[in-house]
Amino acid sequence: MLPLTHKDSRSLSYRIREKVNGWKRLIFSDRNSRNLFLFLLLNLSFAFVELLYGIWTNSLGLISDSFHMFFDCTGLIAGLFASMVTKWKANDRYTYGYVRAEVLAGFVNSLFLLFIAFFIMSQAIERAVEPPEVSALCHTSH
Repeated sequence: MLPLTHKDSRSLSYRIREKVNGWKRLIFSDRNSRNLFLFLLLNLSFAFVELLYGIWTNSLGLISDSFHMFFDCTGLIAGLFASMVTKWKANDRYTYGYVRAEVLAGFVNSLFLLFIAFFIMSQAIERAVEPPEVSALCHTSH
């Protein structure tokens, strides 16, 4: 009796390497996706440097700005993924292809930004109505 499935004898590392190489070819084949990818790498590197330096110097401003940059990276990742999806071939279900993926990624990113804006606004209103108590630690030497 013949087997119903074909078992791939290639190693897992080989299949992962082939998948990564396919993504790399797809990203670098188009100028827009290549620019998104390079800007993502640049943004991630600055975010990591800012986070590490913020932790090293105990600077809350640098740490919070690095998280802001990481949130920016999520938008860039969504745009890069959408840019890659638009290159998928049309099929029976999506006869025009996946060109609208970029529009949907932009829409989801804008919903995410609106959610964050409303969260910040609600926190600001809450603090304006009932301000938190701030303890001032003053060390005076005589």
